Amino acid sequence: MRVRHGKLLEGLDESFDSSSVGQHVSAAEWNQMLEENNEDTVILDVRNDYEWEVGHFKDSRQPTFRTFAEFIKYSEKFSKEVEKDQRILMYCTGGIRCELYSSILKRKGFQDVYQLNGGILKYGFQPDTSHWQGNLFVFDDRLVVPLDGDTNGDWSETISECRYCGVKCNTCYNCASFHCNKIFICCAKCVVKYKACCSVECSQSENTFFKQRNPSQINLDKYVGCGDHFREILKKDFSD
Repeated sequence: MRVRHGKLLEGLDESFDSSSVGQHVSAAEWNQMLEENNEDTVILDVRNDYEWEVGHFKDSRQPTFRTFAEFIKYSEKFSKEVEKDQRILMYCTGGIRCELYSSILKRKGFQDVYQLNGGILKYGFQPDTSHWQGNLFVFDDRLVVPLDGDTNGDWSETISECRYCGVKCNTCYNCASFHCNKIFICCAKCVVKYKACCSVECSQSENTFFKQRNPSQINLDKYVGCGDHFREILKKDFSD
């Protein structure tokens, strides 16, 4: 058996109850809950922080965790900040994370927990997406797409910014420092200036060279999942 989403499941213990999860709601029900503008409602994004920067539901909390173990720690803080009788609206890209993370909140005593059925991907295919702002991060070579997935469609909803100069942009990169490899948003000018790195510190490090993610990636052209733009900037950096 091949185990997938290993990082996501770190910290999972025997007490995890997969049957006790948030109530699934359709896109129409989700929109209705958002339109009620209930002050006791908390909109919780359980994706990565860079995904939130690319696009998110209005008034949602920016995530500060990446794995199941980190969410367990986050839930401790969340339990102290949010009353147990408040309504929690949780969402992620396709619904998988919500199955895990909603169960933790239920175990913490939150009973009014809802999760968007089918995640953002399914939400983007229905007509009323007015509560979403920005675009959508996806884990393939496209990296960022409009909410409906049409790369030839409307890009006017860009809200993400270059982490260095603040200009509006959609392009994501993996930090070229192999000790880092964090995903970040950057414009074409700054990514050259900072050697495809997420920080000045990483760009000045001696570790800023390409490292294969697995043995099948034997050259830059096979660096799948980071986009053509990323491979091109690395080629330029390595040829200098």
